[in-house]
Amino acid sequence: MRRLILIVAALTLLSLVAGCSSGSKSTRNAEYRQAGTLPPLEIPPDLTSPVVRNDTSLPEISSGQHASVTDAGGQRSAVLANKSNVEVKGRGDQRWLQIDAAPEDVWNRVRGFWLEHGFELEIDEPDIGIMETRWTDDPTDRPEGFLRKLLDRLYSASSRDKFRVRLERTDDNKTELYLTHYGVEQVVMEQQVRGNEDLVWQPRPSDPELAQEMLNRIMVSLGVDAQTSSRMLAEVEPERPQAELVKAGSELHVVVQDGFDRAWRRTGIALDRIGFVVEDRNRAEGVYFVRYVDRLADAGEKAEQGWLSKLFASDDERDSVKDGEKARVVVRGDDRETRVALQNAEGAAADPRRAEMVLERLAQQLR
Repeated sequence: MRRLILIVAALTLLSLVAGCSSGSKSTRNAEYRQAGTLPPLEIPPDLTSPVVRNDTSLPEISSGQHASVTDAGGQRSAVLANKSNVEVKGRGDQRWLQIDAAPEDVWNRVRGFWLEHGFELEIDEPDIGIMETRWTDDPTDRPEGFLRKLLDRLYSASSRDKFRVRLERTDDNKTELYLTHYGVEQVVMEQQVRGNEDLVWQPRPSDPELAQEMLNRIMVSLGVDAQTSSRMLAEVEPERPQAELVKAGSELHVVVQDGFDRAWRRTGIALDRIGFVVEDRNRAEGVYFVRYVDRLADAGEKAEQGWLSKLFASDDERDSVKDGEKARVVVRGDDRETRVALQNAEGAAADPRRAEMVLERLAQQLR
């Protein structure tokens, strides 16, 4: 009898539990059926996905096109809509821009220009106003379209280029923009020992036309009409200021028949062109702090000679300029004439034979 009572009690308890469970499930189902549809999740504007571009080729420039840059929110805005905000300065085959904007603002836009068109930056230092792209194959020798990045690992052009931009602040808080082109090319070198041929990289002269075309594209990205920018670049005064290497006793310097302001700018361009890195500068004191760099080191697997060893080779190894060696280039002058001299890293007079090699190359660029 007692056992029967326990069985009945257990069955009763199970029935109660089952009933509660069934009621709860029915209630949840009813609530689910009555629930409305939630609105779609909205993504804040600043978190929208950027457009991914596989095409790294430079676009064609139409006469009415005003290039722009993309800000953090994905919105595109014109940089400098008025062409009067950008002026072209220079002489001969040298060109630079004077922009009516602070260097900090110009830096961001020019940096965006390189990245937007698929260039990678090897040097990106806004504190000293210098950015430099990595070596890239000649755009005219490379395939266009989305296959370009895919073929990067397999395709190697016979020439490579890089560009260096330097920004300087003027006294009235405007910006001067200087662009320099560097180029290398592959040549066949005969191996005397093995009797076969090998491909090596060697420097090729800076291409003023290529540099001017890139400067033209930067102007368009700053809001200047393409036809206007081309005309502005072509209308620069063709004459060149005179410069010569002068020896006065133990002193050696380059005399430039131009005022300090222009000679200072042109000396910076000349240093860029002959492959020196300007690590810092003090315009008030008239000093460029430079470092000699072998720019062929990262151009290819094999190089005929380093950039500096080719430009500054000497029969005496002690006179040769070494990769990574530091020095100072001193610029002194007035409104009519300027002198450029070389000092060692400590500010003392450089070795005369070494100074002659460096200043001769500077004089060639300043003539």
